[in-house]
Amino acid sequence: MQEGRIFMVRPRKVKYIRNILMLAIALLMLVGMKNTVFAETATLTIDGSNVNPYVSSSGKGSLGGTWSFVPANGIKNATLTLHNYKGKEIDYSYAPGDFDIVLLGNNVINSITNTTGFGIYYESDGIYTISIKGTGKLTIHSFYHGIEFDSKYSTNDQGAKLVLNANVTIHCDGGALRSGGKAYINSGTLNIVANSFNAVIVNQFIQNGGNVTVTGKGPYSAGVYLGGENSRFEANGGTLVVNSFRRAIEAYKGDLYFNEGSHVTATSIDSWDAALYSFYGQIHFNGGEVKAYAKAFNAFYARKDPNNRFVYFGDFNPGRKMAYFEGTHFNTLTRVDCLSLGNGSMAGYSLADAIYILPKWRASINSQKNVVIKLTNLTPKYGSGPANSVTGIRGETVKVSVRCAKGKKLSALYYYQVKEPSKKTYIDLNKKTFPMPDYDVVVAAKVRDTVKVSKIKLSRTKATLRKGKSFTLRTSIRPSNADNKGVTYKSSNKRVATVSQRGVITAKRNGTTTIIVMSKDGGRKKATCRLSVGYQIDYKLNGGRNPKFNPSTYYKKKITLKDPIRRGYLFKGWYTNRRMTKKITGISKRSKKNYTLYAKWRKVKAPTAPRTTRAVRSGDRIAVTLKKQKNTDGYQIFYATNATFTNQVKSVSTKKLTKTLKGCKKGSKYYIRVRAFQKDSAGKRIYGAYSRVKMVK
Repeated sequence: MQEGRIFMVRPRKVKYIRNILMLAIALLMLVGMKNTVFAETATLTIDGSNVNPYVSSSGKGSLGGTWSFVPANGIKNATLTLHNYKGKEIDYSYAPGDFDIVLLGNNVINSITNTTGFGIYYESDGIYTISIKGTGKLTIHSFYHGIEFDSKYSTNDQGAKLVLNANVTIHCDGGALRSGGKAYINSGTLNIVANSFNAVIVNQFIQNGGNVTVTGKGPYSAGVYLGGENSRFEANGGTLVVNSFRRAIEAYKGDLYFNEGSHVTATSIDSWDAALYSFYGQIHFNGGEVKAYAKAFNAFYARKDPNNRFVYFGDFNPGRKMAYFEGTHFNTLTRVDCLSLGNGSMAGYSLADAIYILPKWRASINSQKNVVIKLTNLTPKYGSGPANSVTGIRGETVKVSVRCAKGKKLSALYYYQVKEPSKKTYIDLNKKTFPMPDYDVVVAAKVRDTVKVSKIKLSRTKATLRKGKSFTLRTSIRPSNADNKGVTYKSSNKRVATVSQRGVITAKRNGTTTIIVMSKDGGRKKATCRLSVGYQIDYKLNGGRNPKFNPSTYYKKKITLKDPIRRGYLFKGWYTNRRMTKKITGISKRSKKNYTLYAKWRKVKAPTAPRTTRAVRSGDRIAVTLKKQKNTDGYQIFYATNATFTNQVKSVSTKKLTKTLKGCKKGSKYYIRVRAFQKDSAGKRIYGAYSRVKMVK
């Protein structure tokens, strides 16, 4: 097997070839084979070794990877699979029919040093399609052409056809795709770099999808050149970027079509050539997105037709409106109402160096029950709305206005592509805007029944407030998912107190009023707070702490004053004067004045040591009798089995003068001592000294 070469050779035509062919036909008929004359002449060479194209075979590339060949079925449908293949030319001459090249892994064809200089060469006298597909990728480095496919039929639907659904990169001198037939780019990526002459040379170039980049570096390099009769360029989808020294896209005897769904950028840096050029045809802008720049001052140029027109806008897509931009370069484009055109006697051209044509996409509404939707294009000058439908170029902001029927609530807002209703894009309900996509959309909404307020709970239902003071009445709404949680506040007597719509209540004068809180959702749910603006009560606690039950105001209500607390002290009453001579225990409901109350205290003294007058034992019990003494709230009795009170110590408390000690062990001596205590206003015990120890047998 010779190094790095897949090559198919056309047999040299000699004088006696007819006799050989006739003999071959006779032999085939004798053995019952169905192959045609053209099929018998097909030859297949891989890496320099001949392979019978009708016998399944496989092998390895001389520089790495593997290939496998599935022979034609009769005269149709041969398949060559490349798996991480590294080699030189692929050449299939007098091929019997359709040919599929399946790519797996990373495949490289390097034909730079080869004198013939082809990457892939395919030739057939019949009608055929060569298809390149698969999950892998292919890189071609070629001395001359990249992929060439020829047929005796070259300029109609019965000629050679290349269909690309793969990732392919081609570096060559020119003619990365070269044929008198058609090239279809349906998916995948195609990256072409031509160093000397035209990057693509075919009769028809039709892109339905995928991403294509074409670069023509040489001084004689056009980007996509469409030669021959009935040539045609057609952009139907995908993205195409062409950068060339000379014309970026040229159809010599045909038309250029930029159809809806396509994205084309064409740049020519030669000072004499237009970016888009049709010598004997016209240019049709039918809704595709087109950017074109030419250093030659003409972004496009085309021949006039019998109707005296050279460029058409939307002739095959009359419903599609377009937006136009012009400038001296892509970075100086300005929006215009229509392109500036020049008219010669035979041809027409763009007066601008750079143009940008974008389709205006349409956003319309879906008529629905219980909701009304209006749309507005927010773009200044070119915007429109509010209306049932608006148009705009990709990226312009569309605002959605929604009005729901009574009792209904907007739950979702979305748009979907006219051609694909199942694919929804949801709109932020807070912003209610979306950027116009690059397709027509329909805007729709989802509504649901409104969740109404069922209950309003207030932080306070009764309150007393001093004149001139304020507090905030807070609300809690049920259910928590109510759609409109807003409430209104109202005072039934504004002369007594006012309330803001934030719930801040301010007392104005003595009296009573009702603060009414009402739901805003129309359900008329309400809650009330009874407010009294009363007379003031100030407490002078003298170091004590007031209980929360003592009010700071009162109005037409009897007040019973509660005792404050102070540690280490006993409360001795409330007084209305500093000298503590006028005692008060409560305020009458008829009273109509302010009060200042003073707390009187007496420091708690520790009681004296108590006396145990008697301690009598009976079995496991000891009856203790104490002598009554002053300033005592109770007694704490300790008893233990030793005089130091370290063994089996127990204690009990009592308010009485007699106490029975339980759980005493029979036969054991017990020692008893007692101390008295007095409680302060906080309930804390203040203990006195211990009594003398008394022993009981």
